Amino acid sequence: MRCAQRVVLPALILLLYACTPGPDSPPVDGDVDWAAYLGDSARQHYSPLTEINRGNVDQLVEAWVYRSGEPAGTMYTSPLVVDGILYGLSPQLVAFALNAATGEELWRFDPELGGAQRGLMYWERGEDRRIFFNAGKILLALNAADGTPLESFGEHGRVDVTPREVERTGYLSVTAPGVVFEDKLILGFTTTENADSFPGSVRAFSAVDGSLVWQFDTIPKPGDPGAETWAPGALEKAGGANVWTGMALDEQRGILFAPTGSATPDFYGANRLGDNLFANSLVAINARTGERIWHYQVIRHDLWDRDNPSPPTLVRLVRDGTTIDAVALTTKSGHLYAFDRETGELMYPIEYQSTLPSTLPGEMPAPLQPVSTVTISRQEFEITNRSEEAAASVREKIKEWDQRKWAPPRVGTVLFYPWYDGGAEWG
Repeated sequence: MRCAQRVVLPALILLLYACTPGPDSPPVDGDVDWAAYLGDSARQHYSPLTEINRGNVDQLVEAWVYRSGEPAGTMYTSPLVVDGILYGLSPQLVAFALNAATGEELWRFDPELGGAQRGLMYWERGEDRRIFFNAGKILLALNAADGTPLESFGEHGRVDVTPREVERTGYLSVTAPGVVFEDKLILGFTTTENADSFPGSVRAFSAVDGSLVWQFDTIPKPGDPGAETWAPGALEKAGGANVWTGMALDEQRGILFAPTGSATPDFYGANRLGDNLFANSLVAINARTGERIWHYQVIRHDLWDRDNPSPPTLVRLVRDGTTIDAVALTTKSGHLYAFDRETGELMYPIEYQSTLPSTLPGEMPAPLQPVSTVTISRQEFEITNRSEEAAASVREKIKEWDQRKWAPPRVGTVLFYPWYDGGAEWG
């Protein structure tokens, strides 16, 4: 069960902040921090608090309301709670801190940048406590005590995270919070889905001064591992394969798990023939050095915009009586993959399904796709049975559609099911 929070804009209404206990954390009576996006770096959406439960949830009453003072908008951000202080972002990305018990505003900071952002990052070392978040391409660092920018971080508390090694005209933004590991802020980014997109990378920045610590290129440079999965000349203009949805971290092992998106353009790949590593993959990365440990590609030469849309989740699985530390990945196609965290060994069987040939000039789909046998959503399109008239209407509309599985885009209509916004989204 996920933590239940109700947000009504432009007001933040506190109703509850609790979940049912899980097997690895004992029940807790008292206060528990929610110091990272989705609860922790394992992205488990879980809290051990038990005071609010199924037996009394219907008795909740409004405790307080915080109004941002902005026009109605969309609040994408999940707040953090650390030592009784709630940190959040308004729809216009104004950062604020509240007394979590009373809703009293402690400070607010407006970077005057705007954008969309799913969450914040919290870092501390001794008495030095910091809040980080991205507004577009700008990474901001604030003093957690008073919300003032940290002058020693980048330029007056700001770092432009635009990659400098390539020149592209496409959009770039960081819309999901990164992972905090030791003194590093590890980020992906969002870019366009067209030919002007930036090539993806995962980068670690110093939480102290904002400098770049390491970079892993999710589109390899010529001669690097994975480059052989691209046609000659394709890498020079390749884009995408970016990590836009968030990542998970095994803090004990120092392993980062990064789910990558599609290479661009999304629906036509004649300019990027090959399997296109490390697009549409889960990549395990050494969080200290940025070196790749292992990877698994769930879609080869993606032509369906089936980028990985959710942060992975660290789990424990029992296999033949042995407990295995695993990482789970859910996909737009509604499949569940699970891997041994250290080795990348698959935990569930895979079946290889044939991709249909393309009728578009120059396009060559990958012959086979590795598909998990574990699904989390329907895999077959069903015609409505609401009435015979409704069913007949649907049959008439879709009779010219190509409904075959793994049919690539073509001139005409192809049925993608689940749709490219289907399956698992957001995490």
